[in-house]
Amino acid sequence: MNLDSLKQRPELGLFLGLFVGDGGLSFKHNGEGYRIYPISFYNTNIDLVELFHSLFFNLFNIKGNIRSRDRKNKLKLWEFEKYSKDIYAILNQEFEIPYGKKALNVKIPSFILSSSDEIKKNFF
Repeated sequence: MNLDSLKQRPELGLFLGLFVGDGGLSFKHNGEGYRIYPISFYNTNIDLVELFHSLFFNLFNIKGNIRSRDRKNKLKLWEFEKYSKDIYAILNQEFEIPYGKKALNVKIPSFILSSSDEIKKNFF
């Protein structure tokens, strides 16, 4: 995967904008104590989750899974999830998405600020 060409793709701005808003890189382990690398995106709007799924596949050529969760007195929550150590590392290291609780640490990836106007517009 060529990261320089990936960073030039306009859909990456939209993907990262969605991910920063409603996605996350969790720090989890499986039942045997080994670290797993979940990439997740949550929203009550199924169309946004399907858009995220489509962008993920178009950018990384890997399919994730979509499922839903019913919640009492709330809208159904849709979730995209994919386990991938390689993509997790790219999102964390190259695209500067923090793992774990990110609300206080999330920021605009530095390469977005110096990218094309189209990528910036898609991100925001």
